[in-house]
Amino acid sequence: MNTCNNKRVNPSIRLLAFTVLATMLTTPARADEGVISLCEKLSQKKTYEKEKDFKWMVAGKDGWIFRSEYDLKQDEYELSEWSSESFRRLHDVFKKKGTELAIVMIPTRGIVGREYLLPPYDKDYDLSKAKSGYAKLLDMLKDAGYIVADTRDVGNVKGFFLKRDNHWTAIGAKYVAQKFAEALKATPLYADLKKAEFTTEEITPDSPVQANDNFLEFIEETCGEMPPTENIEKLYETSLKLEGDAAAQSLLAEEAEHPEVVLLGTSNSTEPEPSYANFVGFLRESLGADVKNDSIPGGSIRGAIGNYVLNGDFEKYSPKLAIWELSAHYGLDQEEMFRELIPAVYGECKDEEAIVTATGKLEEGKTGTVIFKDLSAKAIFSRNYFVYVELDNKNIREIAIKFLHDGNKKNKIELERSLRNFPENNGRYFAELHYRIDRPLKEVVLDTNGMTGGYKAKICKVDLPSPSSLEPVAGGQTQPGQE
Repeated sequence: MNTCNNKRVNPSIRLLAFTVLATMLTTPARADEGVISLCEKLSQKKTYEKEKDFKWMVAGKDGWIFRSEYDLKQDEYELSEWSSESFRRLHDVFKKKGTELAIVMIPTRGIVGREYLLPPYDKDYDLSKAKSGYAKLLDMLKDAGYIVADTRDVGNVKGFFLKRDNHWTAIGAKYVAQKFAEALKATPLYADLKKAEFTTEEITPDSPVQANDNFLEFIEETCGEMPPTENIEKLYETSLKLEGDAAAQSLLAEEAEHPEVVLLGTSNSTEPEPSYANFVGFLRESLGADVKNDSIPGGSIRGAIGNYVLNGDFEKYSPKLAIWELSAHYGLDQEEMFRELIPAVYGECKDEEAIVTATGKLEEGKTGTVIFKDLSAKAIFSRNYFVYVELDNKNIREIAIKFLHDGNKKNKIELERSLRNFPENNGRYFAELHYRIDRPLKEVVLDTNGMTGGYKAKICKVDLPSPSSLEPVAGGQTQPGQE
C-alpha cells in the first residue's frame, strides 16, 4: 500500500506531528465544513510502524485528508551538494547517450491545499516557506541542465489534487503538461521532434468513477470504518487527429510503438488508473508530438526510470526526450539510486575496455562470493569506476555488492529487482564505487543471500567529470553511507 519512498523526513514536521496529537483528539468533526471524523488510532505512533508513508493522517476542511509528514513538507527541499551533483551527472550521462532528460516535479499537496488545513496546521504550516523551497528545487534542476516545467505558481490552481488521495486530478495534469510544453518549446530540441496533432475530449461516464482510495483503505483498516469515497465526475481521452494529416498518419504508422518521447512516471501518469488524470494525453496534445508511456504504478521515484534503463529499452530505442515525472514529497537524496542509474545509462563496457573481468559460480551455501580480489595495484577508487554484474539465475532479485578498500575502508550497496518494477528480470546490475573513499579498491564481494548460479562481472571506468569539491576526501575518512 506504500505510496512513496521518502528516506529523510523534516524534523520540524515530525515534531509538529507529535505536538498536535492532543489537539487532534479533541477537535470534533465539523459537518458545516465537511470535516471527516478520524479515529484516535490515527494519532498513535504504533499505527504507522509498518505504513510510514501515511504518517500522520489528519482531517481538513471540505473532505480533505492530509499526511502531515509528506503533504505538509516545508523546508526540506534543498538537496545536499552530493545529490545536486548526482542529478547533474544523471542528466549529463543521458545527454552523452543522445537523450535529453527532462523533469516534471509535482508539488506537495500542502502548497495547493493550504486553505483546507484546520488548526493547528493552518498556523504551523508556513506556506511561503514551502513555496520558496519548491521554487528553489525547480531552479536547482534547471541549473543541473534539465528542461523543467516551471510550476512555481501552482498554488493558484484550484482542484489540482484529489481531496482524499495523493494523486492529482485532470486539472493538475493538464496544467503541468501545458507548463512543460512551454518549457520544451523554448529549446532547440522541440523543433527536431516529429509533430502531429492530438485532440482531447471530455467524457461524462454513465456513472461516477470512484477515485483511488489508498488513504481511505488505510483509514478503514485502522479505524474499522471507511470514510466517504470521492468520485471523478469527468474523464478525458486524447487521440491522434488523422483526417487530412499526412504527418500524423506517418507518425502512427512508423512511430506508434516507440515514439521519440518517452514518459517515465509514477502512478500519476499511468492510464487510466489510479488518477484518471490523462497526463500523457495532455502531454501529447500540448506538445503536438507522440509520447510513449512507460510509467509504473507504485514505482516511486526510481521505478519507471530504473526499469527503462536497466531492462534494455533505453539502449535499444534511444529516445530524443525522456520525461521523468516525480513528486516533491519524495526524499530526493537517494544515494543508491544514482549509484546504479548513472552507470546503467552509461552502459556496460566492452571486455577489452574493462579494468578487470571475471566469471564464475556463486559459492553454494555462502552468502558472499569474492568476485574480484588483489586489486590494490590497479588504483581503482571513487565513482569514476563501477562494477557490472550479470547473473544467470533470474530468480535472484536482491543482491548486495560489498567494496573493500585498503585501510579497512568498506562500503556496501544493496540492489533489488522487485516484481512490481521489474516483472521481467534480466539479471543485470550496476554499482558505482562510493564517491568519497580515496583508498584503492582491494576486493569486491557479491552477496546473493545464498542463492546460486553463474555470474559474469567486470569493473568499468565512466567518463563523467566531477567537481573538485566532490572528489575523495584526503585520508579516506569514513563518510555517511559507508560502513
